[in-house]
Amino acid sequence: MIKIKGKATGELAVKRLWLPGLQEHVKCPNCGHETWNDLNGDHINYPMLGKWEEHGHYCSECGHEWVFDMKINITVDVRES
Repeated sequence: MIKIKGKATGELAVKRLWLPGLQEHVKCPNCGHETWNDLNGDHINYPMLGKWEEHGHYCSECGHEWVFDMKINITVDVRES
């Protein structure tokens, strides 16, 4: 049997992280317009694992800019053959 123990922490050792297939959908706190970012096109700079970090967002409707917290976690699954 294989067991994975511990928790992934620290820097991913990449300058930019693209996440194909993921999008963040948010409502603008200023005007209520629903907007989104494609995390394949809008990368995350110097990502850290398991740490809350500020992430910026821009509303194309009213021009409002704001930040929110985002945390990246990694899951490792093992399958014995």
